[in-house]
Amino acid sequence: MDVNEIENIIKNKKILNSIDENSLNLRDFGDLTIWFAKTKDIKGFVYKLLEFGDMQVVFEYYNNVFLKVFDFGLEEYVKIFKSIFDNDFYKLNTAAQKVILVFFFYTHILKTHISSQYILFFKVLYNIFRRAKSLNNIELIAYLYLPMLFSFSNDINNNNPKRQKDFNKKVNKVIEKAVLKNFKSEFKSEKKHEDKIKIGFMIERAVWHSVNQVNYGFLFSLKNTLKEIDKNIEIVILNLQYFEFLGGDSRVEEKFKSLGFEYINLHSTLNIPNIPIYDIVDKSIKVRDFIRNLNLDVLIMSPISHFTHIFLLNSRVAKKQIYWSHGNCAVDVKGIDKRVSHFEQSCKEFDWELIEFQMPQEVLVGTEEDKQKGKKLKKEMLEKYGKDTIILGTIGRLIKIDNDEYLQTVSKIMKENPNTIYLACGSGDTKPTKEKFEKYDIDENRFIFTGHINPHVYGWVIDLMLDTFPERQGQSMAEFTAKGGECVILEQSLKEKGKNPILEYINSATKKIAWIRVRRKYKKVEFTKEDFWNFSLLKDHSELFLSYDKIMEEKNVELLKKILKKFENIKILVDERDYDRLAFGQKYKEKLIIENDIYERAYKSDFFMLFENKENILNFIVDHTTSRYFILPDSNQLTWESKCENYKKDIKGKNFKFSFGKLLNYQPEDYLQLWWNLLGKCFHSFEEFRKYAFTDSNNVDKIIERLNYEVNNTRLLAKIKITARLSCVINNLSQNESISTLKMNFDDIF
Repeated sequence: MDVNEIENIIKNKKILNSIDENSLNLRDFGDLTIWFAKTKDIKGFVYKLLEFGDMQVVFEYYNNVFLKVFDFGLEEYVKIFKSIFDNDFYKLNTAAQKVILVFFFYTHILKTHISSQYILFFKVLYNIFRRAKSLNNIELIAYLYLPMLFSFSNDINNNNPKRQKDFNKKVNKVIEKAVLKNFKSEFKSEKKHEDKIKIGFMIERAVWHSVNQVNYGFLFSLKNTLKEIDKNIEIVILNLQYFEFLGGDSRVEEKFKSLGFEYINLHSTLNIPNIPIYDIVDKSIKVRDFIRNLNLDVLIMSPISHFTHIFLLNSRVAKKQIYWSHGNCAVDVKGIDKRVSHFEQSCKEFDWELIEFQMPQEVLVGTEEDKQKGKKLKKEMLEKYGKDTIILGTIGRLIKIDNDEYLQTVSKIMKENPNTIYLACGSGDTKPTKEKFEKYDIDENRFIFTGHINPHVYGWVIDLMLDTFPERQGQSMAEFTAKGGECVILEQSLKEKGKNPILEYINSATKKIAWIRVRRKYKKVEFTKEDFWNFSLLKDHSELFLSYDKIMEEKNVELLKKILKKFENIKILVDERDYDRLAFGQKYKEKLIIENDIYERAYKSDFFMLFENKENILNFIVDHTTSRYFILPDSNQLTWESKCENYKKDIKGKNFKFSFGKLLNYQPEDYLQLWWNLLGKCFHSFEEFRKYAFTDSNNVDKIIERLNYEVNNTRLLAKIKITARLSCVINNLSQNESISTLKMNFDDIF
């Protein structure tokens, strides 16, 4: 019988009840399924499956037929299955115990989405673990480690140091004790390469998840670094390739091999069977002996996620053993000599070394094809939801968004900004999140679950990533920002300053949504007075902050007074020495905020007014602040005659790149005007422009000379120019999008 026939019989209670149990052939999968439907005897059913010879065929039946026909909810499934783990279970041989655990855990999670309910698995598995410990069944203990860690870690409530330390104490330390007691083995360091440092870098398996993207990025960067330094360092990539999750991906293996380092798949090299019930302790011993024979000076484990990892650390296989944390900072077992990570860790009782390296563009940005698919998809979504729609979202496991406070915050943001939709991109169980929609008044038509996606496609679709909390986005955010995307992050440190982090998060999101709308709407270079009054920059914000670069001359005081009178929603961050000069009347005093540090003023402001051109301030704003616009009061008249084709030919092939360094010796407003004239007259698109981009590398004068422009340095104090923030120019250059440069007459505005 096929699946449909079995389902039809089981759904028709009249037919099901008419079948005599004694007439069923329990060596036939179809009849056995009907027998279970009649008896509901899960223990009898599973024990009968153990009598079949080919376990691979049994696993396929269980996954493709049994779980499909009955489609248990996770809570119901765990409850039904618990009865199997009675005293009879511990009388079975270890191989049979493993088969039952495959039925219980692995086949189910490989079929379903990641869920916060996985903690239900952990509670059952941990009870088995404790019993296995009392029986000193090391192989069963070893086999339970991965499903326990997986089910524990996928409960978002457990992703904090306190709960992780609890897991370390109750599980990792128990394994450590068992290993040290039962597998005593002396490590002898035999240095056979006096002039060379040999480093082993261990990955858990060859899959392209965020952990391995970081690992690949680090090794890629390390490869380039080793070319530049005068040291004899040998790198060996060691792939543990545990097979409980059916191994890895050959394409990912090829990717790691392409780095040019020695690559060893430990599972295949040691002839370990490619089945999910292989002997873990036996493999651990073989891996230990194999790595010891490599005579490593250093072994880096990135991450620690398997019994074999702990076994190797406890046994010692290298002179120095390093743990690279990707989030679980509480791992603390014998044999860890050093701890490193690529981001700040919460477990402050340990010494952490932060590793900084440049991720390769291929990892962060993806391919040109990904980008074009993303652009096309975004266009389709804007056609469906409205051209003014701002697309919010996240990319990653759905379990991260299934948090009451986060969903309530997203709801508030979407209410304040009704022209938004939210894309929840990634795999996982949608049900727990959807069940909270009514509670937090979330419109299910505006909160869209995409399922599993290519992050390099959707990174071009989302306008604003709302970082999740308490568990934050990881690699997906790095990839998103590399594409020029903007993010909102919850800053808990604001509590120390007397601010509400959630409220600041919401305000930041609303402000950034407005900026995105502005950038999308205004793509031409110059604006008329009418354009300015329609410009949503000021109208879309309840409060904007302006700051400036030095103690003001009287003429600039008058300028700021006019701004205070004209725009009620602007506040000015002032040096205390300027406070009295601007504080005319109680109404205007309330608009002034004393901040003496010029960098703090720049950091906190939306507008930064430059009264003179200071390279250090400009660079600081570009690199570190959220200031969106420069206001440049001194408008120099600029004329420029372009000879575009000759210019292109002149610089073609010289690999020029645009940057700001020495060019700041020139009037920035003149230079930016030149930039936009060049862009508008010479190039049809940013894609074309990228081929002929600028650099300041010791050729500034020659480049400026080539452009053949004249500058009239007459200082016209009656005019200002509002120019797109330089860092926005950089971001949008990477997105091939236009940036607004606004130029308007001072008298017309004020």
